[in-house]
Amino acid sequence: MGGSYGPDKIRVIDLAVLVVMLPRQPFFSLHKESAYIKGRFVLCLTGKNDINLGDNHGTIVAIGISMFGPIDVNPASRTYGYVLATPKRGWSGYNFLGAMTEWRDIPYYWTTDVNGSAWGEFVSGAGQENDNILYLTVGTGIGAGIVANGQLLQGISHPEAGHIMVNKHPMDTYKGHCPFHGDHCLEGVASGPAMAERWGQPANLLDDDSTAWQLEAFYLAQAAVTYTTILRPEKIIFGGGVHIAMS
Repeated sequence: MGGSYGPDKIRVIDLAVLVVMLPRQPFFSLHKESAYIKGRFVLCLTGKNDINLGDNHGTIVAIGISMFGPIDVNPASRTYGYVLATPKRGWSGYNFLGAMTEWRDIPYYWTTDVNGSAWGEFVSGAGQENDNILYLTVGTGIGAGIVANGQLLQGISHPEAGHIMVNKHPMDTYKGHCPFHGDHCLEGVASGPAMAERWGQPANLLDDDSTAWQLEAFYLAQAAVTYTTILRPEKIIFGGGVHIAMS
């Protein structure tokens, strides 16, 4: 069983490849939100909305979680399984994997949401028949999942591809959305919130001939060249809410 948790939706996938997408709930504490997530796993598998069923439901033998980052993915680290410093309010320093283990002490595969998407494209999507791909999601944030020689790529941590530096477009006077880098990084100038703040409306409401798309293409093209120069992927796959709006 696997689950992907992002700022806008939760996906739970069982062994029959049933996908359940649920809107994020306006909980006021992480404890309640983690309980909601656990309940979604149980609902997907049992068809019953009762988290207590999961405690005795023996068919759950392992769970894969792809979580929005940054997260600690180094098993040797004392904060393995934690959400690290993030602009997403209330999540920094939260022991997500620890909370899941307290609920059910079984094997977990813990990675980023964009790695989960990249692996899905590699196995059964647009990246099939390629050993080296890069999946770039452009939405609430920007991140990349990288498959190199048939394996997900990471070092002591996962890549932070959304925070590469980019040259500012000469027409762009926007101050940037990233709380860490302002208008110096890709996420700061090309993410969904950056577009909405710069233009006063979300990407899906912008006209097709809007100058906004010229600027967006300017930044994403820079990123694609940088990733290609360093990683040499056979294919770059774009996804996320901004990409959908562009198409």
